Amino acid sequence: MLVLILFLQLIIFAGCSAENKKQSETTKPQERGEMQFTLHQEFMGELVNDVNLGIAFNVPNGWLPIPDSTKNYMNESSGGAVQLSYVYTDANQIDAIMVSALQTKEGENTDSLTTELVKLNAERFGISEESIGIFYHNGIKFRQLRITTEQNVIYKLFVLPKSKKIIQFDLIVTLKNVEEKTKILETVIGSINNYF
Repeated sequence: MLVLILFLQLIIFAGCSAENKKQSETTKPQERGEMQFTLHQEFMGELVNDVNLGIAFNVPNGWLPIPDSTKNYMNESSGGAVQLSYVYTDANQIDAIMVSALQTKEGENTDSLTTELVKLNAERFGISEESIGIFYHNGIKFRQLRITTEQNVIYKLFVLPKSKKIIQFDLIVTLKNVEEKTKILETVIGSINNYF
């Protein structure tokens, strides 16, 4: 499954200890302040309201969860660095949304840690400043990277809800589908909120 292959590539740096890597002086994110997103009702599917993660979001209409056995295999493959909570794919199982909670130590500064994770991923994928951003939505701080590979565009969001956990959203769309799926991605991001 394409989603499994992409996941295995993405987890390599997701759980890396920030203290073991040098900071990049060249990757300075653009701070965008509060952002508003249009919620396109026709694309809004199931509401996920997760008390343990401290977040709520809408899955795209018609997207389905992957089998638990596949998700469990993906979690085992990460070596504990990432714990996938949700993985949804479109009907063709090409485009996907993965939601995970990153493991942190008690008392660790999650804002500083997300800064380091963004830098590590930016270095790993050769991301320019224009593809990195910080914004706020629904009272939540987001750090976003846009990663473009030969076949996909990946929006990697590190979300800091009131729960003080780091929640990672990976929105993966094939390059040929980016234009077509822009409103779906906007709706998913716009629906992310604190648990209610």
